[in-house]
Parts: sequence; C-alpha cells; structure tokens
Amino acid sequence: MKLNYYNYLEKRAVIILSLLLISAFGPYLLPAYGIRLEHFVIYPVFIILIFNSVFINRIIKINRYSLSITLFWIIILLHVIIVTVNNGKLHYNVLSDIENLLQPIAIIIILGWMSYGLNYHSKQKLLERSCWLIAIMLSINALFGLLSIFFDTWPIVRYFVGVNEVNNDVLGSVWGRSANMGRFIGIFNQPFEAGVAYSLAAIGIIYIVNKKKKFSTLLVILLILVTIGGLLTVSKVFIIGGIILVLIYLIWTKKILKIFSLRLILAISTTLYLVVINIQHWQGFWYLKRLFTSDMLSYDTAINLIASGRYSSGSSNFSTFNNILNDSPIFGYGIVNYNITIDNGLLYFFFHGGFIGLLLYIGILISILLIAILGIVNKKIEGKFLLTIFLLIIGSDLGAPTAIINRSSIFLWVLVYLGICTNTQDLRVGKMLNQSFM
Repeated sequence: MKLNYYNYLEKRAVIILSLLLISAFGPYLLPAYGIRLEHFVIYPVFIILIFNSVFINRIIKINRYSLSITLFWIIILLHVIIVTVNNGKLHYNVLSDIENLLQPIAIIIILGWMSYGLNYHSKQKLLERSCWLIAIMLSINALFGLLSIFFDTWPIVRYFVGVNEVNNDVLGSVWGRSANMGRFIGIFNQPFEAGVAYSLAAIGIIYIVNKKKKFSTLLVILLILVTIGGLLTVSKVFIIGGIILVLIYLIWTKKILKIFSLRLILAISTTLYLVVINIQHWQGFWYLKRLFTSDMLSYDTAINLIASGRYSSGSSNFSTFNNILNDSPIFGYGIVNYNITIDNGLLYFFFHGGFIGLLLYIGILISILLIAILGIVNKKIEGKFLLTIFLLIIGSDLGAPTAIINRSSIFLWVLVYLGICTNTQDLRVGKMLNQSFM
C-alpha cells in the first residue's frame, strides 16, 4: 500500500511539473488582459492549495532551506502593495505587477506540495526531467527562430506575444523591432527573456551531462540547437553571460573533455559549416558583430554597448533613482507609472520597495548563494548547478529583473527550487562546518 502511494506521489509530481513547464510556452488565452496559458495552470492549483491550508487545515510543507526565500518574497509582495495603496497613485497595470511578484511564491508553494514526501532520488529525477523539458522546448523555439530567417512566422507568433502585438502594432513592439533587426526570439516577447531561457536550458543540459557522465547524441543536438537559438536572439545575456557560464560550468564539473569526442566535433563542424554558408541570409549578423569588434577593447565603449546606455548619468533609470533616493528611499514609490523601462533587477526592487524591498531581494539572492555553497562543500552535484544559476541571475539582473521576467522566471524558479531540494536532501550542516574549519 505504501509503495502504491509513493508511486502515486511520483506520478502526480511528474504530471504537475510537466504541465507547469509546458504552460510557460503557451499562448495568450485572453490577450487583452495579458493572461497566458501558464496563469490557468499555476493559479487554480495555488488557490486550491491555499484554500485547503486555511479552511481544511492541510498545512503546505515546503523545503525548509527555501523557507527564507519564500518569506522574503511574501514580505516583498505585501510591502509593495502597502506602499502602492498608501501612495494612492494606482497604475492601470497594477495587477500585472502584483502577479509578477506573486508568481515565484505560487511556484515555490506548488513545487513544495508536489515534491513533499519524495526521496532524494525522486527529486533528482524531477530536476533532470525539468532540464530535459526546458532544453527540448527551447530547441523547438530555436528551430522556429531559424525558420524566421526565411519565412514570415508572425501568423503563428502573434498568439504568443504581448497585447500590443496582438493588436497588430507589430513594428512598434519589442518583438517587431527585434525581428526587423534580425534578432529572432520565437515566442518570447523580447530578446532578454529569450536570452535568460536559452542560458537556463544550456546550464540544464550540462547538469544532465554531469549526472549521466556522458554526452549522448540527443544532448549534443539539443546543446547545438540551444546555442544557435541563443545566438539568433543576439541577447547579451546569452552571448556574454550564458555561454561563458556554461563553459565555466563544464570546466568546473570536469566535463570539458567530453566536448572533444569525435561525435561532438563532427556535429559542431557540420553546424558551423551550415551557419557560415547561410550567414548572409541573417540580417542580425551585423548586430552580433558589434560585440566582437576592436572597439570592445575600450572599457567605456564596451560598457556603453553592453549596457546600452542604461547606467549613464543622463539615463531615465538614473534620474528615477535620484528622485526616489531624495523623496522616498526607505519605502520607494510602489507600483506607479514610471514612464520608463526598468532595466535592472536591483533598481526594480528599489523603485517599488525602497531600501526595504532592495534588501529583501538581496536576502533572496544570498539565500540561494549560501545553499549552493552548502551543497558544494557537501559534494552535491546540484551545488555547482545552483551556483551557476545564481551567477546567471546576478549577471542578467544588470539588464532587467530576471526573477520576475515573463515565461523565463517559471523555468528559473522550478530549477532553483528543485536544485535547493536535491542540494539540501540529507544535508548535514554540522559536517559542513567541521570541514570548513579543519
């Protein structure tokens, strides 16, 4: 009986996890309200779990090491709501911003309920399955990006991108401007989202390689497709962050020699040949070349190109930062119409929650870092995996709030939570402390 129940728990976890990840690639079901398929998957389950917890007294149990992260998110959400209400300047998009802050909480609670009672082996299989699913879906998106070079994919893409695009304001949208520049991002709204997603997919592939101790043919194909898809976005998150982190992760896990297998060399050589002979058809090549010119040797030029002027003294983000610093540095402004795109994760939480919001978000990052270090010291393979994702968050936060970005944040928090679960299963903190001071 116990074995049958455990099998039920495993199957339930696999189904819910698969639905959660696949829904992140779903279309807009109510585009006028910005509601995608993922919202119809995440929030009904989340509401049922909260209802059961409050009214039926079924306590939701999550991994204790992720408890601090969950509490930080809850406090951030409540703090931003209180500041927004007190300011009395409700923005028309207030529900969307609240949902962005609520989603990590909902995902963690769903994953906590879903994985509770499973052993280390089962949780590790869930993490591996997540990496496979994300890699496969991003590979499909990469193929879609390749098709965009030769065909008009808008008739399909229009169901997956934002409200303005559905209202036929294609050229004025981020997706439309990116496509005109030859930056093909598939179903994502903007290159940044796609860059984060492709980076996570590549890191996930290396985790699978690390676990299985080999590069299978399928993994080689997926890694190549994910790399091509990431390059097609010309996202600096992927090109400057994701690729470098994947190489560091490969070296760190001592799997760099696996790259030099004959099968992988032939696959990469064939891919490079096909890319070279078709490069003239890709109008985004000129944009990609800017990152590899001699001008990049100049510090000022490199910073300006990488940051796109975000951190200059005359930028809108810098001006807003000064205004909040002088007017409401402790609490921030809450959810108001800033009339700018907030191009930095730390600034996002400072603008919305002041130093309180910023410190709470830093608390989330520190929690992930400490858990990753715990795993590394205790020789868990998920320790290096989690630390690599932490470094990706830190780096990509220079371009946008990574933790709450559309679609990609679902992949991020699934991998982070399952990484924490496997990283801390049967963890002996005392043993770690003894090793640290010996």
